[in-house]
Amino acid sequence: MAGDLDSVTESGRDATWFERDTSPAAIESALRELLVEHRHGVAGLAVPARVLNLVTIVDRQWRGEIENRLERVGRYHASRTVLIAIEQGRRTIDARATVITDDEGLAGEFSTTHEHVVVDIGTEHVEHLLTIVDPLVVTDLPTMLWAPHGHAEAIDELLPLAQVVLLDSVDEPDVEDARESVR
Repeated sequence: MAGDLDSVTESGRDATWFERDTSPAAIESALRELLVEHRHGVAGLAVPARVLNLVTIVDRQWRGEIENRLERVGRYHASRTVLIAIEQGRRTIDARATVITDDEGLAGEFSTTHEHVVVDIGTEHVEHLLTIVDPLVVTDLPTMLWAPHGHAEAIDELLPLAQVVLLDSVDEPDVEDARESVR
């Protein structure tokens, strides 16, 4: 698996991988391997339950708050969540991927999982965001973008992946102006 073996931890029925100064290919590989190991190891009959990719772009200092919000939502809406945290001055890409088992399946029954990926990047990485995020989303699922702290340039970079863009009415109070800003 990408990264050191020590970077993989299992807590109950969840499994997490972490690596500093990583690459999109290493993150994608770790996700694949986590899913295989998790399905056949910790969780037994756990299967991914996905209906969409949710890509969220946030300021690094607010990452924890947004992660907490998304964690509460993720329990009820099957998805792969990719949280991109942008930090001024950061030069490396750090990432954490977690496969989360949603429920305790009874013997012989399936339980469902969802994935949560956090990628810390610098402002210099925004222009390459499509190549960072593309390998992390599940192909053939709709992708929804949300940037609660603005980051219009990041949304613009990711538009080729998206079918839905959530806009905050605080940033764009006029619906027509908001629609024009993402075209």
